[in-house]
Amino acid sequence: MAGDFCVHMDHNMETGVTPSEQVKKLPKHLREAQSSTDRTHLIADSLKKPRQRYVQKDGKCNVHHGNVQETYRYLSDLFTTVVDLRWRLSFFMFTLVYVLNWLFFGLLWWLIALIRGDLWHLNEEGWTPCVENLNGFVSAFLFSIETETTIGYGYRVITEKCPEGIILLLAQAILGSIINAMMVGCMFVKISQPKNRAETLMFSNKAVISVRDSKLCLMFRVGDLRNSHIVEASIRAKLIRSEQTKEGMTCQARSSYLDSEVLWGYRFTPVLSLEKGFYEVDYNNFHNIYETNTPSCSAKELAAKQRDSQQPSHIPPPSSKPRPHALDPSEQEKTQGNTNNGSANTQEQSP
Repeated sequence: MAGDFCVHMDHNMETGVTPSEQVKKLPKHLREAQSSTDRTHLIADSLKKPRQRYVQKDGKCNVHHGNVQETYRYLSDLFTTVVDLRWRLSFFMFTLVYVLNWLFFGLLWWLIALIRGDLWHLNEEGWTPCVENLNGFVSAFLFSIETETTIGYGYRVITEKCPEGIILLLAQAILGSIINAMMVGCMFVKISQPKNRAETLMFSNKAVISVRDSKLCLMFRVGDLRNSHIVEASIRAKLIRSEQTKEGMTCQARSSYLDSEVLWGYRFTPVLSLEKGFYEVDYNNFHNIYETNTPSCSAKELAAKQRDSQQPSHIPPPSSKPRPHALDPSEQEKTQGNTNNGSANTQEQSP
């Protein structure tokens, strides 16, 4: 699923640009020598100046924390700290926690056997050890793994004449369950994070500006590659400036566009087509754009022109000159007579 999203441009954007109908394809040396308008001049200047992204194209914030002295704050929220670790560190932490736990309880089982004297009465008749067939630290470590992972006792098994061993067995079983819950929970939360769902969301490489519904709009394209779409999906576009804002909302997917990636006078190529009984989204044209006729004025100027064009034309007031009065029939006859006499006199004088 793919969709185009437009944002109406703010009215305080006052710079201008050459309209697309006036732009012609010229040779490179002529294009460089051609004088640019206000907006193209700004775009050219922005291309020369390197600009650093605040948000990367993949949605990650390009912000690093430095000189953090109170590192104990990360330990106060250990669960979130473990979840935020990288995958290689998470696997290392996962393995380290279990190995240290097995070694710790293996050491305790070995100490119990050492204190009771089981290591000096191996295979002695009439002697009941705490753990049968436990003859060293390695066997104690293996017995600790068998106890915590509940894979079942085989060659080594605890006896009923060892109360300290029974208490240690209960402690290891309870602590092992707690460790399993924490580590499995951390891994589950890390796998099911929303940023993993964002891997199947696509953003267009460029953002374009064009006229849509008689308004200048900033448009970009978002596509969802999965058939199971996000419920109640919403999109927010923010202009990041060098000022601190109060917003801090979480989102599943993010991207960013520099001013050099916002193209004036272009639109996205349609990707949705009707096939035999279904609609198909062609992702080959997802990033394709084409040039359109776009005015060079700002959104504020365009709105003012549209308001002026919708106003009725001005009708001039009627003339204040008096109309000529109608003549009486007698006056009309006199006038005709004078006219006829004048024409007759003219005819008589002519040779």
